[in-house]
Amino acid sequence: MAQRLEHDLYKTAPDCGSYKNPETLKQRLKEVSIKIQRLLQQHKHAQVQLIKHGQNLTQGYNGSDRSYLSDRHKMIKMIFDLIKASKPNATKHWLNKLPRMTRYLEFNLFRTAPDFESYNNSITVRQRLQQIATNMYMKKHQQHHHEHVEQVQQSQDEV
Repeated sequence: MAQRLEHDLYKTAPDCGSYKNPETLKQRLKEVSIKIQRLLQQHKHAQVQLIKHGQNLTQGYNGSDRSYLSDRHKMIKMIFDLIKASKPNATKHWLNKLPRMTRYLEFNLFRTAPDFESYNNSITVRQRLQQIATNMYMKKHQQHHHEHVEQVQQSQDEV
């Protein structure tokens, strides 16, 4: 947390001299505090939505908790097998990352499904995974674009 705060303080400083200047620290702390408050509000909203969504998912599920978890483990295995088959010449490093990637993708499938039946639909898994990958790519691309625009604006402000 402290490292993140330090990083954000560094990013809010226009240059190294301002970063080290204790007189500008108060203003930069205020800016970072506002950013953190906004992020906490977004996180709280996301948690509420996830809880509501989780209730919607489990309401339509008639199996036991053990069966429910078993179905999710089956989905993880299915995703693992699909991804591994799509990259037959994968490096050892990539294969080591695959279990974590698989759990992340399964969670996203679970989180975005309107109900458990849709989540558990093996016919649409590949299509839904592709949609998640596309969304991840677009989000990352937009973030890089936003950071680039900020850098350009900062460099123009310095001139």
